[in-house]
Amino acid sequence: MCAQRQKRRYTDIVDLYSKFEPTLRAGLYQLEFNQQIFDPSGILLDDLTARGEKDFVVSGPQFSLQPADLGNSYPPPGHPGLFENVLPYIQLNNPHLPWIRKLDASKIPDSDNLPWLSLLVLQENEWQGEGIPTTASIAEFLTNSREIAVPNIDIQQIEDTTQSCKYLEMSVGTFRTHFSKVDDLRWIVSARVQPGTAQGRAIITARRFPIISDPQIPQQKYACYLVSLEGLEDFLMPTTTRSESIIRLACLHHWTFTTINQTGESFRDLLKNMLNNTIAHPDDIWLRLPRSLIEQIPDGDRKRLLDGYIPLNYHTRSGEETLTWYRGPFIPVSKTLEKPVGKPHYTSNELLIYDPDKGVLDTTWSVSSEIGKALALQDSNFIKDLLQARKWWVRSLDKASAFEGHSIDQQLNQRILDWSKLVDRALSFNTDTVVPTEERPAWRRNRLLSRPDPIDRLRRAANDGELIRSIQGKPSFYDNGTTWATNAVNFSDIPMMYLIPNEHMLPMEAIRLFHVDPTWIEAMFDGVFSIGIQTDLDEIINQYIRWDYTANIDTPVFGVILRSALVSGWPDVHVEGWRQGRKLNVLSDDRRENILFCLFDEVPDMITITEDQDDLTYGMNTDYTIELRHVTSSEFGNIIANGETCIRGFISPSGQIDISALHVHLQSRISDLTGSNIELNPVSFMLQLINGADRGVINIS
Repeated sequence: MCAQRQKRRYTDIVDLYSKFEPTLRAGLYQLEFNQQIFDPSGILLDDLTARGEKDFVVSGPQFSLQPADLGNSYPPPGHPGLFENVLPYIQLNNPHLPWIRKLDASKIPDSDNLPWLSLLVLQENEWQGEGIPTTASIAEFLTNSREIAVPNIDIQQIEDTTQSCKYLEMSVGTFRTHFSKVDDLRWIVSARVQPGTAQGRAIITARRFPIISDPQIPQQKYACYLVSLEGLEDFLMPTTTRSESIIRLACLHHWTFTTINQTGESFRDLLKNMLNNTIAHPDDIWLRLPRSLIEQIPDGDRKRLLDGYIPLNYHTRSGEETLTWYRGPFIPVSKTLEKPVGKPHYTSNELLIYDPDKGVLDTTWSVSSEIGKALALQDSNFIKDLLQARKWWVRSLDKASAFEGHSIDQQLNQRILDWSKLVDRALSFNTDTVVPTEERPAWRRNRLLSRPDPIDRLRRAANDGELIRSIQGKPSFYDNGTTWATNAVNFSDIPMMYLIPNEHMLPMEAIRLFHVDPTWIEAMFDGVFSIGIQTDLDEIINQYIRWDYTANIDTPVFGVILRSALVSGWPDVHVEGWRQGRKLNVLSDDRRENILFCLFDEVPDMITITEDQDDLTYGMNTDYTIELRHVTSSEFGNIIANGETCIRGFISPSGQIDISALHVHLQSRISDLTGSNIELNPVSFMLQLINGADRGVINIS
């Protein structure tokens, strides 16, 4: 057995693009055409030459986006969370959108590679008013003043200036803080496209971590604004001579979220510490008392403790106090005791095991029987269905065996004969022989002794396998019983003290593996089906009901249990079992405060514990580190061994990233680690910032 921590892998295949430019960008175009005609000898006929020009417009989003254009955004709108280490981003459902418009090439060099959209992140104390963009018409938005600079867009090219749009206003100084280097724009925009198609998404990432400015603040609100930079080229360049103090930006989408101050350990820290403890104490990975607590115990008792048993106080019915052994259904060994073959056990005392050498009882099966009985009795619907099932079996046996061994014609004749006998008896009622008074006791006794057993026929029928197989059409409450039995074998309603009888078996921040004891489950069902048994006929019928309820349910054979702040702090943490690369079925995923146990129908060779994450996010670990990844085609995306790198020096106290300096540093670092001279592009740069979900791996040998 070994444990390790790794980043979760994603298996979706997409083509990644640093720029996914459309065939024609939005704007005004002029089409020039000419026609030339030659005579048969090849001489150009100038008088028939025609030339012409045609203006046309390629339209595209400029001041607003359609709802269909907007994909997922992260952090989720309106949600609080531990977001200090993730970069906000937004997905656009059209991969062309960030490049469908073009910045002014006369003012910005290499503008072809720059997007016209950017994601701006502001703290609550940085936005104006409530942080909600102002709504106005396009004409009003583009109306400037001496103090306010608006985008330099030709209003004559806008088809309808009365349409509404949203915009932000901020000081020129704040704008320059967030857009200090125009070349940074191209490093945080990319596209993912399905192979062989033009369907995909554009990803626009912020260049700022939503860090809480004051560690004493419990939380801080942030807003993300998808803004247009079209027409603001003068302010993107450091040499501008514009004198306005306020700048106005078109806002195409916005949302808010709340960053919560992380007061405890992160998911990564908790998982790392837990796996390190597992590696340091591999013998304690199984659910039993730690070896350090039982080293001095005599061999016989120590063997029982290693098998998962716990000594408990036992108060006998006669009043004595003694010790008893008990083991829950989760055991650290694959072998278990087998119940003696014989008639079903209908009392828990029948399931007590006595050790004459030590004079100690083993109450495991007895306790599980009582638990099964208690579970059933607290569910009135199940008890009702169970009793109905028994009545249905009696009626079905009575009906199926009424004319046992007779053909249909014989059955009909027998029914007519029985009816005629009843009529004759009724007519001859007054002519029956009168028994003298002194002979009546003996006469009654003879009649009782000669009377046939009323359930003998049913008992014979219940033991007739062929007749049992002929009974069909079980009622719907049978399905309810199967559902109940499935829940029972998943232990969802059983108190934890019966599953783990001693707290030392599962300390805090620990993970334990176990097998599931099938005999414990059998004894539990002994208790369930012991309810209401009165006759031997009930016992026979009970076997068929129990078979119907339990034969086809998926019984767990293996499980993993986790006691950690990971469960309470990350309710959607995933625990999965794997066997030869195949994910196993999870029969139960039971969460109780800080305890989680999962049950599987096979024995896995690997267990994974994964942070919940629906999609890729970008960011860093809580210690400001990232795991560098290969960028060559053969190993693209794989984490480089020993490639953990700290990026704290490239992040300002307010969370702003110096992208120009960071990409140069990462490029040099990856080249040194891989021994090859590499050059990062926007896709491979953002690849380094992919913050895949943390995953812990336990290999079981």
